[in-house]
Amino acid sequence: MGWGDDFDLCTADQLLLTVIWLRQYPTNEVLGFLFGVPGSTASRARARCVPVLERAGRNAMRIPDPGTARRTRLRPYRTRPGWRW
Repeated sequence: MGWGDDFDLCTADQLLLTVIWLRQYPTNEVLGFLFGVPGSTASRARARCVPVLERAGRNAMRIPDPGTARRTRLRPYRTRPGWRW
């Protein structure tokens, strides 16, 4: 019996929310909207589940580095051979 409020999400939903955050990196408000809870609840669920997933998945479930999140250089589009920009 803890002093805090119960979570609005079951354990399975908390884990799913966290995996979605790790893979897609949406904001807490978006996660809350998807799961029908406030953004603060999504943040608490994520903070609670990330360490569990890190221990269970070792390298597969780490917090993404926001500095290198999906940064790729686009190659110039060429319509025909020899075309120069």
